[in-house]
Amino acid sequence: MEENKNYKIVIRGGYGFANFGDDALMKIIHDKLKTYELEENMAYICKDANYLKGIVNSTDIFNFDDLTKINFKSNILLYGGGTQFYSFNKESIFSKFIRNLKYPDIIFKLAIKKMNYLINSKKKDTKYNVANHDISKTAAISVGLGPFLKNSDTIENKTFDLFKNMSFVAVRDEFSKNKCAEWKLENFQKYSDACYSMKINSLKESKKIKLPNKIGVIVRDWNHTEEGRGYYNNLVKSVEVLRNKNFEVKFIVFADSDVEWINKLSIIKENILLWNPNLESIDNFTQVLNNFDFFITARFHGAIFSSLLDKPFITIGVEQKLKLIHEEFSNGSLLWQSPFNVNELIEKSNQIFNNYETFRNSVEKSKIEKVILSEKMFADFQKFYLKKQK
Repeated sequence: MEENKNYKIVIRGGYGFANFGDDALMKIIHDKLKTYELEENMAYICKDANYLKGIVNSTDIFNFDDLTKINFKSNILLYGGGTQFYSFNKESIFSKFIRNLKYPDIIFKLAIKKMNYLINSKKKDTKYNVANHDISKTAAISVGLGPFLKNSDTIENKTFDLFKNMSFVAVRDEFSKNKCAEWKLENFQKYSDACYSMKINSLKESKKIKLPNKIGVIVRDWNHTEEGRGYYNNLVKSVEVLRNKNFEVKFIVFADSDVEWINKLSIIKENILLWNPNLESIDNFTQVLNNFDFFITARFHGAIFSSLLDKPFITIGVEQKLKLIHEEFSNGSLLWQSPFNVNELIEKSNQIFNNYETFRNSVEKSKIEKVILSEKMFADFQKFYLKKQK
């Protein structure tokens, strides 16, 4: 086992999986925390990927699977944003194999995933138990909680046990706030997603768009519920109809793990926009997103970045957080839900097109409130951090 390392703060998150939303969270949290003059006293627990060095420079990174081989001490263990605590109905590996027999790339990735599961199945869950480490305090910032399965409360109980001992809890949405209240936690407050503290440069443009018809369609694989999966084919049909109505539409993939959608779009010869952290920066990709007038998104951070750019959006209701973000931008966004009717999505797109400035102004107004909340979250966490250092 390696020699003890001492840090003032260690941040745990779902970083390193080439997922644009999580990578953006890492960048923003890192940029904020390094202003505390502790960059050399920080470390990360995540998937160790080479491209992360472009986000956090030379900061130490501990891979999830290596934690039992390393000793470290830290004043604070911080759970840094995203949806790290949840439980869904999981589709069996076997059924995924059967459903994807015609996609060799997916079959290969499923085989690797199954092999990794067998290798790591006996390892401790480091999300709840960071073995061999001396942690003084735990905290969470910009986290989303749930959903949790009703027929199995094991994960929820573990999450509750972890959070009840935290000294600082900042949640990003109403569901998470209500869950903390249900658990009768004391040290929690609702703010907003950390991405609202992102500094976006060179986006000044005319507020008046003559023809707001460039639509970015952000997709994601969804294997947790059949209801959620139901959007796939109807979305492709909807895009065809929108193009026939002279909308410019482009599919966008935030994570290369969305192999089912990538293969599906490859078969129909779509030229997709794919986040590749090895080739471009978060700032550059955000600039590309700014070229669209509004978004249709199955990803939570698709809606977050749409609002950051003052763009209206339609959320695809595959899970609760897509509904939640729509509700927080209720006058600047629309929600497309199961059974994902094609005509309904076309109607919603036309609604935004015909009332674009109204939707956009509402998004901008609500975004300002989110920015203020995110900045307050970081300011409150800094006060907590400085207090714990004394």
